[in-house]
Amino acid sequence: MTLKLILDENVIEFAARVQNENDGLDITCLSLISDIIKRCDNIYCTQELMDAYSRKLKELSVKVGGVQIIAKLLVIAKTCGKIKVRPPAPKLPNEEGIPDDDRYLVRLAVITGCTLVSADGRLQKRLEETKLIEKHGIKIKHPRDI
Repeated sequence: MTLKLILDENVIEFAARVQNENDGLDITCLSLISDIIKRCDNIYCTQELMDAYSRKLKELSVKVGGVQIIAKLLVIAKTCGKIKVRPPAPKLPNEEGIPDDDRYLVRLAVITGCTLVSADGRLQKRLEETKLIEKHGIKIKHPRDI
């Protein structure tokens, strides 16, 4: 079964750092990106999200050695057609409760029906509090659950 995924920038960061959200050594996010390339899965994003990935990798490049590997994996994914770039999604009613830096991820999840992959517990909590999960059928999973 082909998975349609939206990767939060924190997945890219944790893959490059080979860590988890608790700063522990963890290959989950790195393995996830590698597995997406090997399987028939796709990453959906907007240009804004692609730019966020680039900014995050550039920011990390000074202090994290795994950045080049992740950048190359993303290039391979894009070259193989695994990355599907979509136009920006429209605003949602009641999105004010979602952090500004996550709104475009949530909008994209609603418009595409893709699973949002994030290690940000705060985002899941906000989606539940604002009832956006119920209203729009948003699927959100931690990288270890993919």
